[in-house]
Amino acid sequence: MPTDLFNGIINDLCKLSINRSKPCHIYLIGGDPLLHPNLLDFAKTIYTSGLSFSIKGNPFPKSATKLIGELKQL
Repeated sequence: MPTDLFNGIINDLCKLSINRSKPCHIYLIGGDPLLHPNLLDFAKTIYTSGLSFSIKGNPFPKSATKLIGELKQL
């Protein structure tokens, strides 16, 4: 998914959350989200918008250890 499209969806969800006075929770799923090249950027976008998120995927490979550490820093 292109970053611009993702950012637009997150902006729309933020507006929906405000209008409904109910926070949205984002699930990052499909394939293995940990392998997506923009996952960290997507997670930062969600986090800075004030929404919560979960990553649902396969057990992470050793190559994702650095990414997991960076996600924990959010």
